[in-house]
Amino acid sequence: MNVEKRRTSLWIIVAVALASTLLVACGGGEPDTPAEPPTVPPSPTPAASPTPSASEHMEMGLDYRDADQLDEAAAEFEAAVQLDPDFAEAHYNLGLTYADMGEYEMAIAEQEAALELVPDLAEAHNVLGMAYYGLERFEEAIAAYEEAIRLAPQLADAYFNLGHAHAALGDHAQALSAYQEAARLSPDDFETHHNIGLAHIKQGQVNEAIAAWEKAISLNPDFAETHYALGLAYSDVKRYEEAVAELNEALRLEPERDRAYKHLGVAYYALRQDEQAIEAFETYLRLQPDDPDGATIEATISQLKGEMEASTPGNEYRNAPGGYALLYPDGLVYVEDGTLATFAPSEAALELEVGEAVAQGPVVMFDVSPSTEVAGDFGVAEDAAPEEILQAMAESMEAGLSGLDTGMLGGYPGAMAEITGTYEGTAYAGALGIVVVEERGVGAFAMAPPEQWTGFQPAFTSMFFSLSFFEPE
Repeated sequence: MNVEKRRTSLWIIVAVALASTLLVACGGGEPDTPAEPPTVPPSPTPAASPTPSASEHMEMGLDYRDADQLDEAAAEFEAAVQLDPDFAEAHYNLGLTYADMGEYEMAIAEQEAALELVPDLAEAHNVLGMAYYGLERFEEAIAAYEEAIRLAPQLADAYFNLGHAHAALGDHAQALSAYQEAARLSPDDFETHHNIGLAHIKQGQVNEAIAAWEKAISLNPDFAETHYALGLAYSDVKRYEEAVAELNEALRLEPERDRAYKHLGVAYYALRQDEQAIEAFETYLRLQPDDPDGATIEATISQLKGEMEASTPGNEYRNAPGGYALLYPDGLVYVEDGTLATFAPSEAALELEVGEAVAQGPVVMFDVSPSTEVAGDFGVAEDAAPEEILQAMAESMEAGLSGLDTGMLGGYPGAMAEITGTYEGTAYAGALGIVVVEERGVGAFAMAPPEQWTGFQPAFTSMFFSLSFFEPE
């Protein structure tokens, strides 16, 4: 029997709301239509006899299906079953064609007719599941797919479709299991690996999702949806440079994917590539002016533009013993003591005790300590994450900590947060920052009178994110 196998033509795609670092899945449509129309094979050769037989109608129907001419294919299969009601193959292909046309009730009737004639026809159970799925009768779809698998344990399409049905019911662990079996049977099918990634995401397994999407892209680098999903996942685990690359690739392949600009802006923002972030956010708002997050995005754009205008560091400072360099704005001077550099608005302020200097204006300090010393001073492990170190630093200062942010700076993990407290009797607002550079921590500490901090904060932020690193001399 010449039976054509077919999988469900329903895609599950992913969208990740990075503003809240939550990953949300949603249903999708058919795969994108190719840019070029498919080549249509020649029309079926008319039968030699004046009245075609059931088999000849069946063959012509298959030719029409190959040409994606579903109406014509259905008519030929219908003629075949009228001439021979016991023609199981014709019933099967007619039901398959009805399913492709969205005529799911008719598809069910034809597959049931095929199964009355050939009860162990696994492919018919598979297509029956497709029709139930199209009618959102997911439990019945699962039963049909499982029967197809019982009859044909090597039928990868049935496992693939079973994964869809479980996912539709929110059972993502079962969906993952089905997709993984489909991948075992058909390891080079990129669609399966794409949906394995989604099943992992729905269970909060971001790194596993990343591995699945990387595999899918290795099999098919031209599917924009996978690049988009991978970009969002990279962003969620703060691999922002890779996120930017994947989101840009998604846009290259599918320029109308507007939401990619929104998440591209988020990734650029995290990388402190402010001009690119502004451009991405503005492009997104131009394309999607009614987005519910529009006010937040506009505020972010204004913040970035304000920071760029308020602080344009043009002076370079290089600390050879500490192995770091940074830019600082006009209006600040500094003094250094080994790896420690202290910045203030005047030479006179630098001669004061820190508490007295802070009472008059902003003070910024950068210093370097070996990881062993950081661990001993603050009671953390030598391989502690930057955010753990910041929290320990704030506790040691009895300072309030807020707005903790983490990411990569110069290729190294870092963190920054705002602090409030009292230093030597002087109330202050400010920020802490640290970058773990191999076996040393490069720390930053800024304080200012609370009423001055808001105006000075962009300058400190620019100084911190201008840090670069080299081997200490």
